[in-house]
Amino acid sequence: ASSVGKSSLINVLLKVIKNETRDLISTSPYPGTTVARITIPIDNHSKIYDTAGIVPSNTMYAVMEKSVLKYIIPKSEIKPRTYQLNDNQTILMGGIARFDFVKGSRSGFTFYLSNNVDLHRCKLEKADAIFDSLVTQGKIKPISSSIISSASLVRHEVILPTEKVDIVILGLGWINVKGSGQKINIWVPEGVNILVRAPKI
Repeated sequence: ASSVGKSSLINVLLKVIKNETRDLISTSPYPGTTVARITIPIDNHSKIYDTAGIVPSNTMYAVMEKSVLKYIIPKSEIKPRTYQLNDNQTILMGGIARFDFVKGSRSGFTFYLSNNVDLHRCKLEKADAIFDSLVTQGKIKPISSSIISSASLVRHEVILPTEKVDIVILGLGWINVKGSGQKINIWVPEGVNILVRAPKI
């Protein structure tokens, strides 16, 4: 996959194995920095090949323009943001995604997203209007030219198991919660996948 650190790993190996610090491979947090195969000789008998990564088609990386990627790709250590929510409350994730707590007992949700993605809490009944207003007025970041209103997003319904889980929005981040059968709706651009997994932290 693209942007998982292939070139960065090779640079570390070059520094350690060859004590090489001049001719390192260019790296960037943005997908597509490595565009062709790069051959790195280690000794007379060994080589390492760095290749361009594949951008999975079901992630934010594949559907968002570069101006949005600058916001969603973390540039520093992520600071988790926790919200205690009652049902019928929503968290807007910039102008590109939305998290609705539809039904269940009061729960704590911890968002692991780039610090540059604005989070905005509102009531579920007003979420469409507030999302549309913030996007139209440019008062939430990031905003994508492909998302002009809440109608541009696709809803994914999730019923949480009775255990601690991460709800993952591929290419954006995840939300950690102690599941107890809560009903959640996640709204994302068309083509972006959602999954529920065992917690990573």
